[in-house]
Amino acid sequence: MNKKIERYIILGLFLAIIILGLSGCANKPVQTTKKISVYDGSMSIAIACIFSPKDCDKIQDEKEWEEVDKTLDK
Repeated sequence: MNKKIERYIILGLFLAIIILGLSGCANKPVQTTKKISVYDGSMSIAIACIFSPKDCDKIQDEKEWEEVDKTLDK
């Protein structure tokens, strides 16, 4: 191969690597995660579902209705 063509190929590949590397540093949307807290009653619900699976559905339905009530109150 010609040395001039080899230099252009190497330069092109180098620039492609630099561009790909910089695109990985672009600002990504912030993902908000729910903080897990023992004090919000989630631990007691989990234990209740383990020991009494029949009541688990009832507890989950009540929690869903509470969330619906909260959204309607807003």
